[in-house]
Amino acid sequence: MSSRTPTPFTRLFDRLFAPLREARRRHGDRRLLADMSERELRDLGVGRSQIPGLLGPRA
Repeated sequence: MSSRTPTPFTRLFDRLFAPLREARRRHGDRRLLADMSERELRDLGVGRSQIPGLLGPRA
């Protein structure tokens, strides 16, 4: 099994799309937390009002 060395184009592509991937991850995490019941959130030690601040700024 050989590993490939990233090309300059690949590194550029990764840098350009990293913020988009991160925003999509935060959106999914935010949606997951928003869909949880009050009891599930309480088990995690999180209040519903804390959800927006937990995952960083919105994109």
